Amino acid sequence: MTGIERYEKLLRRLKSTSWGIGRLALLDEEMIKIAIAWPHAPREFTAPATGEKDPWSCIWVDMAALGEIAQIQLPRLKKAFYRLQKLKLIFPDGTVPDEVEGFIRAEVARKVGVKPGAKKQIVQKESNDG
Repeated sequence: MTGIERYEKLLRRLKSTSWGIGRLALLDEEMIKIAIAWPHAPREFTAPATGEKDPWSCIWVDMAALGEIAQIQLPRLKKAFYRLQKLKLIFPDGTVPDEVEGFIRAEVARKVGVKPGAKKQIVQKESNDG
């Protein structure tokens, strides 16, 4: 088995052991910012050693760059990032669980004052204007 195959196996195992939707109640504003920035964070992959059980050990994350993207100071960023990892609200491959993505969409819509279904209404209006 190649290094990438071992990593993908570890990642599948990590993703299959989610803790459920209740953990979303633990998200604070900094954690949300990091989860939004996470897919864009520079990271490097290292093949896991034989016997390695943690896919996070295969990833180096540029925390300074992530902090710039998320607009969070490094010490606070590291603390919130660690909580996201332990709660399985982000994954080493740059993804987030579906329930986190849905939660973020709802939070962003609420903050910018978009009501449910508004995107559909905007798209329909634009197509009628043309």
